[in-house]
Amino acid sequence: LLKQGQKKEAQLLLRDVVARAEAMFGRPHPYTIRAQQDLAQVLWDMKEYAEAESVFRGVVARCIAVKGEDDRDTMTEQHRLAGVLYQQKKYEEAEQIGRVVLERDERVLGKHNASTLYAMKALWDILDEQGKYEEARALLQECYERERR
Repeated sequence: LLKQGQKKEAQLLLRDVVARAEAMFGRPHPYTIRAQQDLAQVLWDMKEYAEAESVFRGVVARCIAVKGEDDRDTMTEQHRLAGVLYQQKKYEEAEQIGRVVLERDERVLGKHNASTLYAMKALWDILDEQGKYEEARALLQECYERERR
């Protein structure tokens, strides 16, 4: 449905899938979490940021509980939560989460990993938007130096 541009239909279907998964497996089940991840992303794509934020928060909490903080899904969903906060101009919280994601990406994936570099660029964007230009510039410079290695 998404590839056909039918976001509203996809959203309705995913809401049904989430409800059924919660009823069958419970909230902390990997299948339920995956359905919630998909719903949150569709909501974000539809620019329904407040609801996407709420769903992402639940997904992050369940990913941490089920998979742990260093799990790739957990880190990805935290990054997405920071992104939806950024879209709503909730820069301080987006920055806080972005710093956690970057630190964890560096520790778990390594300083030169593509996901780590992406997290650096996302944090740069958040810092720049807040007028923290010196820190943003230094972060971006470090990112480019890492990309060259």
